[in-house]
Amino acid sequence: MEALFFGTSLIAIVDYQKATDNSKFGYLMRHSTAANQIGDVASEAVLHSFEFALTGAVNDWITIYAEVLYDPEQSFGAGIITALTRN
Repeated sequence: MEALFFGTSLIAIVDYQKATDNSKFGYLMRHSTAANQIGDVASEAVLHSFEFALTGAVNDWITIYAEVLYDPEQSFGAGIITALTRN
C-alpha cells in the first residue's frame, strides 16, 4: 500500500442559559420541550455527529475508502433527545 490516511470528525453542541423571567426558554432552546422550558435555567449537551474515515492508495489506479458515521436525525417529538419517537 502506497499511502494510508485516517480522518475523524466530532460535532457536539452544549449550551447553558439563565434568564430573569421564569419559563421563557421555548424560543431560546434548540430542542425545546415541555421539560426544559420550565424555570429560569436551561441547558443541553448533544452529540450531533461523529465520523471515522479511512482512505488508502493501493497503487496509482486503485484507492479504497471506508467511513463509519453516527448522525442521528433529531426531531421535535415527545421524549428525551435519544428516544426512538424523536429519531
